[in-house]
Amino acid sequence: MVLECELELMELSRPIFSKGSQCMMHIHTYADDVSIKEIKWAVEKDANTGEEVKKDMPKFTRSFAKCLVRIAMKTAIPVEKVSDCGALGRFTLRDEGKTIALGRVLRYIPFNKTSQARAQPSASSSQDPGAMNTSGGDQVAPIVFNLEEGKAEEVAKPLEGIAEDDGDE
Repeated sequence: MVLECELELMELSRPIFSKGSQCMMHIHTYADDVSIKEIKWAVEKDANTGEEVKKDMPKFTRSFAKCLVRIAMKTAIPVEKVSDCGALGRFTLRDEGKTIALGRVLRYIPFNKTSQARAQPSASSSQDPGAMNTSGGDQVAPIVFNLEEGKAEEVAKPLEGIAEDDGDE
C-alpha cells in the first residue's frame, strides 16, 4: 500500500530525511515500520537568508521542513484522506523513540485483493481438485473457505427472489 502524504518534519534524530528512510508509523491503533519511497517537493528555510525555498524532487530534506512524500507500507490498513475525515487521515512518524514528523494523508493507492486471490486457487487446486472450478481461463471465481468441510469452494450464487405461489388458498 502506498500513501501520498504531506509531512511537517520536526527535529530529526538523524541529520537528513531522504528517500529510503525507515521509520515507525503510528496511525489510529496501528504501528509498523514504513519506508519513504519518494520526496515530491520540500519547503525549507534557507540557512543564509531565512526565506522559505521550495525544492522539487529533492534528494533529501532537513529538520523543520514541510514536504510531500510517498510512503510504502508492508500491509494494507484502513485510512481516509484528511479531506474526507480529518481524524482518520492524520498520523505520526517516529524514529529512535522520538517523533520526527506529523503527517496528513492526501491520496492513497488501495489494497488490491485480486493478486492474492489468483495465487490461492492455484495452490489449493493442486491439493484438492474437486474443491473449486478453475476452468475459467484467466478469470478466477470468488472463493470462500467452508469451515465445516475444511475446503475452499466457489461462492454460492445469490438468490434472485422467491417465486410467489399462484395456487388457490
